[in-house]
Amino acid sequence: GSTAANADAKPYAHEAGRRALDAHLKRRFGPAAHADDSDYTFVFDARFGTLTDGEPLVALVVPFKDKYELTDACIRSVLEKTSYQNYEILLLDNRSELPETKEWMREIVKLDPRIRVLDCDMEFNWAKINNFGIDHSAAEVFVFLNNDTLIITPDWLERLTENALREDVGVVGGLLLYEDNTIQHAGVVVGMNGLADHVFKGLDTNHFGSPYVSPMVSRNVLAVTGACMAISRHTLEKIGPFDESFIICGSDVEICIRAYEHGFNNRYDVNVRLYHLESKSRDTYIPPIDFKRSLETYDPYIKGGDPFYNVNLSAYSLIPKEEVIPVNLIKVKRILKRIPPVAAAARALRRELMPSSECNVPEIQPIVARKDSSGNTALRLNFMTPSVDVAHVFGGISTAMQLFEALRKSLGCEARIITTDADVVRDSSTAPAEYEIVTAADNSAAPLQLVAFNDRFGKTIPVRERDIFVTTAWWTTYTVRDVMDWQKATYGANAYPVIYIVQDYEPGFYPWSSRYMMADSTYRMDIPTYAVINSGLLKDFFANNGYSFAKSWYFEPVLNAKLAAFLPNGETVHKEKQILVYGRPSVDRNAFALVVETLKLWRESFPDAAQWRIFSAGEAHKDVDLGDGCVLQSLGKLSLDQYAKTMLDTYAGLSLMVSPHPSYPPLEMSTFGVKTVTNCYANKDLSAFNENMTCLSNGSPRALAQALVELCRAYDGEGKIAANNDYAKGGRPFGNVIEELSATLKTDLGLNG
Repeated sequence: GSTAANADAKPYAHEAGRRALDAHLKRRFGPAAHADDSDYTFVFDARFGTLTDGEPLVALVVPFKDKYELTDACIRSVLEKTSYQNYEILLLDNRSELPETKEWMREIVKLDPRIRVLDCDMEFNWAKINNFGIDHSAAEVFVFLNNDTLIITPDWLERLTENALREDVGVVGGLLLYEDNTIQHAGVVVGMNGLADHVFKGLDTNHFGSPYVSPMVSRNVLAVTGACMAISRHTLEKIGPFDESFIICGSDVEICIRAYEHGFNNRYDVNVRLYHLESKSRDTYIPPIDFKRSLETYDPYIKGGDPFYNVNLSAYSLIPKEEVIPVNLIKVKRILKRIPPVAAAARALRRELMPSSECNVPEIQPIVARKDSSGNTALRLNFMTPSVDVAHVFGGISTAMQLFEALRKSLGCEARIITTDADVVRDSSTAPAEYEIVTAADNSAAPLQLVAFNDRFGKTIPVRERDIFVTTAWWTTYTVRDVMDWQKATYGANAYPVIYIVQDYEPGFYPWSSRYMMADSTYRMDIPTYAVINSGLLKDFFANNGYSFAKSWYFEPVLNAKLAAFLPNGETVHKEKQILVYGRPSVDRNAFALVVETLKLWRESFPDAAQWRIFSAGEAHKDVDLGDGCVLQSLGKLSLDQYAKTMLDTYAGLSLMVSPHPSYPPLEMSTFGVKTVTNCYANKDLSAFNENMTCLSNGSPRALAQALVELCRAYDGEGKIAANNDYAKGGRPFGNVIEELSATLKTDLGLNG
């Protein structure tokens, strides 16, 4: 007869519970707040009364690209089923191409004056597109909505709005269902299945007493899905917009985590119900940067547990159930649970002992070839590169592009540039203007082609018999390996070499891991590999570690010609009291955390630190407080003229590179008269590069900080330009490599005569 087992045993208990909750809501949220009954005994519908003064403007932000039928169904369901009326619909057209979509856009705005179509002309980036929507509305609440959703409950928008307007709430989401009425989303658990996942996914919408809670109960969560989430302008002003370093997925969970860490609660409201035709508007490809940024953002909750999910439940089951501990660890678990100070360590231990679910390596999504039916059988070089977008092209890709173009011109052949990780946008492309943008679906005979093949799930790309591949970045080499096997089998062709532009020891980017072994395997392939290695130091590193290639060349770096044009004629220039660091937080090998720790120790050890300005160039990041009024100010990615001017004004520099490759920034800084501190690695020692270079074998923050202190103490207002070595004098950027490689290819391919 207990109430827990049988609600009918004590019917008065349900009503007493509702009255108690009602009184609590009124005390906390005001007289308009109240508790209603729900469909389930002892489950109450809490309403917060934030809409008593009227209906604030709500903006529904809906990105789309073609597939207008999905968007049309979504918008019509909003118009037909939504009881809340003070809203606008911002349709963000992300480069739709089909004529029928453009016709639909002209017609849909006639359907209701609240509909606006905005031209969102940018490379696809979910966070950036939604931020674009925020910038184009004066609404008090924003609802970010996938175009593959359909409304179920008429009061969905007022419930999202009343919760988003609460002072204590950050992000609000709802119950999303698959077409078969099973659960697609009932809250996100961060750390579930290795990164984050939807608890209860795939279950029926039944109210049941799981070991966690029922999916039919509204509750606080760490995160909700971006397919339908509401955030007030007030909250966005406090926590900031979506993080645009994510491209496709992850920024929705990140902004929820950010809201939580700013003191807000995020809410899953079961009474907000929509269908979600998941991912019908995009394929399943996830860029590597999204995995990387997700791991960085979610890390505390992957290791320590989601604060809204019971740590005793398995992080590897969408259905809440007790975590299964291997038999030999049960005793360890019991001991740790008895010691409160190590509870966090126990949780971390259990997480680490569970099998990892990160089995997907997105960089190596296969490239599937098909026969080229264009009729063009000319020899063609194919440059496989992650991106040609200006936002992604740092020194390595830029150098590889220049080398490829020089080789193409030397051979006098046709060429194709294929991007594996990013879309191609002409206005932001660094590819030569004479390349014609074509799609992978085309069998184009154009002699110079620029093809985006990042969005390649279920798609193919044409490959000729006489296509030769030039790769940079290990995953482009890894993925093209199967294409070359297909080419040989399909055309009966000879085994062409792959021309591999090796610019660093890339296994080192992923120590002791699956990616380490995959990257390493690209140096040991059983196909002819013609390696072009960036620097003699890197060549020696490969030789010292037992690697060999069918044929290889190397070139030494030289100062960028555009930067060289900014070098002054005199030997000395005036220098300000400022420090320039190479700051790329997203790239582990540039050791940003070590840079910051070094600067903090420098500030503590240098009495005049407050007189100095400290700048970070490389990529945009939040300014870093170093203490006592010293701030590391981010300049982001500078243009070459901005970079040159900054170096000319700067007295001291700090640029780290945890790899055998001599990265460009310390070479550039020291040439421009910046007293530069950098690090040794393996056989790399830049001490003799020029008189402005300090290269330390001890890479501890204390040793680096001490070297920086000594340089700053010697400040005399002048810097000596170091333009007297082969690097600074420039000349041909690749030495004799292009001529020798071109001659070798002509001989090996039988092109002579």
